[in-house]
Amino acid sequence: MGILLQAPPAIAAPQASANNSLVSVVPNLYWSVAARGPLLIVGAEKYKQVATPTALDFFGGGMGGLFGGMGGGMPDFAELMGQKKPQMTPLGTPPREGWNPTAIAARFGAQVVRVGGVSVLAPLLLPDKSKSESPFGGLDIADMIQEGMAMGGMMGGSRLLPLLASLTPNQLQQASSSSGLPLSNLDNQQKTLLQPLMRRTMPFRFERKPNIPQAGPLDPAPVIPQSDQNQFRLRLTRALNIVPNFPEIGAGGQGARMSMRIASGMEEQVGEVRSLALKGGKQTNPLAMLMAMGGQNQKGVPARKKPTELNTDTGTMNASVSLTGVTTVEELVTRIATATKVPLFADQRIGKLKVSARGTTARAGDLVQALCWAVGGAVRRISDDRESVYLLTEEVVIKKAENPMTAMMGPISGMMQDQKSAERKAMDAKARLIRQKVLSGIPRGRGSELGARLWQIAEAKPAGDNNMLALGELPPELRSKMEDRYKMFAGAIASIPDGVSGVNKSDPQPLSQVRCSQDLVAELVAPSLGAVATLASSDANEIHPDLPVPTPPASVALPESIKQRVAAVPLPADEAAAKKLVDSAVARGLTELRVVVPVRDEAALATLGTVAKGKIAVVAVLAPLEPLTPEAPRDKSWTGQSLTEWLASPESQKLMSSIPPQLAPTMTRMIGADYLTPEGADVAGFVARVKRLLALPGVTGYALERLAAPGYRSIQGGGMSDGMMFFWQGGANSRERVAFTKDQKSDAAELEGFNFMDMLNPAGPRGAWTKRTTARSEAFIKRLDTALTQSKLPAASVLSGSQPPRWDKWTGKFPTSGGSLTAGARPALTVISYTQILAQPGAFGEASEFAGFDEPEQFTGVLRNELKKLADPEAPIRWDGLVLDLADQNFDTALAILERAVAVKS
Repeated sequence: MGILLQAPPAIAAPQASANNSLVSVVPNLYWSVAARGPLLIVGAEKYKQVATPTALDFFGGGMGGLFGGMGGGMPDFAELMGQKKPQMTPLGTPPREGWNPTAIAARFGAQVVRVGGVSVLAPLLLPDKSKSESPFGGLDIADMIQEGMAMGGMMGGSRLLPLLASLTPNQLQQASSSSGLPLSNLDNQQKTLLQPLMRRTMPFRFERKPNIPQAGPLDPAPVIPQSDQNQFRLRLTRALNIVPNFPEIGAGGQGARMSMRIASGMEEQVGEVRSLALKGGKQTNPLAMLMAMGGQNQKGVPARKKPTELNTDTGTMNASVSLTGVTTVEELVTRIATATKVPLFADQRIGKLKVSARGTTARAGDLVQALCWAVGGAVRRISDDRESVYLLTEEVVIKKAENPMTAMMGPISGMMQDQKSAERKAMDAKARLIRQKVLSGIPRGRGSELGARLWQIAEAKPAGDNNMLALGELPPELRSKMEDRYKMFAGAIASIPDGVSGVNKSDPQPLSQVRCSQDLVAELVAPSLGAVATLASSDANEIHPDLPVPTPPASVALPESIKQRVAAVPLPADEAAAKKLVDSAVARGLTELRVVVPVRDEAALATLGTVAKGKIAVVAVLAPLEPLTPEAPRDKSWTGQSLTEWLASPESQKLMSSIPPQLAPTMTRMIGADYLTPEGADVAGFVARVKRLLALPGVTGYALERLAAPGYRSIQGGGMSDGMMFFWQGGANSRERVAFTKDQKSDAAELEGFNFMDMLNPAGPRGAWTKRTTARSEAFIKRLDTALTQSKLPAASVLSGSQPPRWDKWTGKFPTSGGSLTAGARPALTVISYTQILAQPGAFGEASEFAGFDEPEQFTGVLRNELKKLADPEAPIRWDGLVLDLADQNFDTALAILERAVAVKS
């Protein structure tokens, strides 16, 4: 006779409409175990009624994996944003005997599959994984980056100032009027300068209710007719900006400056806002991007039986497995493993899926096959030299996801070069605009109603406290708003974990002052639409008429109050180059040269030491994990490649060829040599090498770097190897892989590829694997420290991953980026990195003020500012020395930069 299939207690009926979810239907399914054998339903919570079958992904990579990790699976953005969905005919009241799963499965995008003596509900469609997964859902990454830079204001001054400087006096007068300058009055060169500010889609503010259909959140923005675009005008105004005087929270004050930019109390007074497109074609819609990255709306491929590495036809798999009371995949797999004595585990991504079973027992082999059908998976064998284990997972063969850097690096490189060119033009434009006092002719706009006092302070020459105002002088409503913003800032700082590098978490004092400034705003006026869009805004006081015209910064002298004045430079190749370097460094008051010394270059170190002896200290920078012999055990990735082997691969060649010139020197330094495995590192041999090098004439000390290969430490630690995480990762170890599978129900080899979960879900498999690799690294660090201590060698210096970077005294601990500076870590030397200034100017505060000059001049300007901070008696950290890091450059370039930046002693 037939029986109703009972749902386990853990599955509760949803509160939503009845019969929409399979969970609500399971209690009312009819199934005759006597006639048809056991039935298995896995992951009923994943199934909902659908008009057309869609791919069901139980292993959820990408953004879908992130939402799944949060507990809900990828949300239906169309439904969340109110888009209409096809109406489903309700199942209605179940028949007296219940619904037949075979009859209604298709309504949920499912099918009933017979496997031996077991029937199982399986998806009709699975995601199409035949091609490498794109981490960006196939979207145009170049367009995404371009739009993101424009929307984030990153193109403001560098694109706006050249356009402003190109305008004739008559054009400036028109642009500064309320009606604006018709774009048709611009010449071809001016239109070219305007083009980067004209984004594909822009939010327009309407004075009155727009006569334009409202687009849905996932629909493309309506394209403005060309007849309306022909009437576009450019309008220039100055906007008042009032922000709380935030305390510095990071090195160089970059955190405070960023917070000030986003926490202005002067919101735009706008009417209705609509996003409109200036041209057709593919648009970068944030919600559509999330859907693509999460694999939404995939048509999928028909579900099939996948190849597996566990033979389910052997006598062992004939064991009988109890189904009574089973509630999850993990529990059922454990029962199969116990009954068969086969070490089988369920991937943690599917382990918690709910299981509804009808019947009391089933054959183990049939259940394994049924589970594979149910989740669209297979059984993978994972072995070392001692044992094998089996994992019920997605595929037998690990399919590596596309490296996001492969898609991003080319566009990023192009953008960086384009931005560099724009900054040079902006510097020339700034000088012209200051000389011509152009800002004086641009009218006040937003905030003009607040009166002359605030504007008087905002318009003052930017210097010292010229632009500060006591909080009590603000109108009550604005004062309250400033206090609220300041409290939000203080709360955000308090929420930052202790020990985060470069963050000063001292308790902020009560708000007493605000900063008044003015923005230069360029607007796109659409008179026929009655609408306005903001093209760009930048700090108007950059072109304040009372400022001096920008000139390249002069070379700076290194004060003798800084005890250790160090240049980190490439190792000179011969005696002539060594003499040139030593003479130049001594003439500029440097006290030390710090050089990276690969095994192959020890003779060059001997030459430098001989030349430098008695004139300047020479410190050899060494990598304890650098192989000393050809047969030393190299660390390898899960694809079986050492770092240098990976560099020779086509994937690497493609990637490295598109690296921006600003980053190429750093990458070359990162990937200069292979790494040893932590277990295979010969610390005794390394100590012997240190002793041999310190015995060379003129070599006065040694320093340590590259203490962990990429893949061994979290993104927050490990110094310069962090950047390689997207390129090559070491740590492959078969015994660790087996142990990890047993412990975490996950395969460490899958971490070789890229997954958004790695970045956004630190508690997932990546975090667990990092704990294991960190333990291996720690064991090596302990062996190294013991060997160095017992050798009675002088104290070493070690490169920390802090921001900005620094060299600390070696204390026997791995130098994580969040490490605080302790007394035992002194002498501590702060680092000014030439490459980092070019690639990340924000890391050194106001480095961007020099962005339009040549690179050596930018470095000189930053050095000048950093020396002022070092001399400040109220500086939060008292440094023992300064390192000018030019080691990424070739020798001749490094020497030229040093001689441009540092003045000869008088």
